[in-house]
Amino acid sequence: MGTQADGDTMGEVTYKTTGCKADGLNSRGIKFEWGNPYFGRNKYEFTSSSPVFLGRISEGGGNKATVRVEVVEAT
Repeated sequence: MGTQADGDTMGEVTYKTTGCKADGLNSRGIKFEWGNPYFGRNKYEFTSSSPVFLGRISEGGGNKATVRVEVVEAT
């Protein structure tokens, strides 16, 4: 996924969970949002419909940032 613009750019994507250890955790929403302002720092945020899911974000900077998001089940 990605975005491209001549000025500020931002976006979001929402996924549904699958393959979870506990069946009751499947089909939960997890969302990742990003923003690359014309001026200032890039911003990244992970949210989940369940506190069981943690998002580990490896941030990228600049206008051609690459960001890695790892979603894990908390134990």
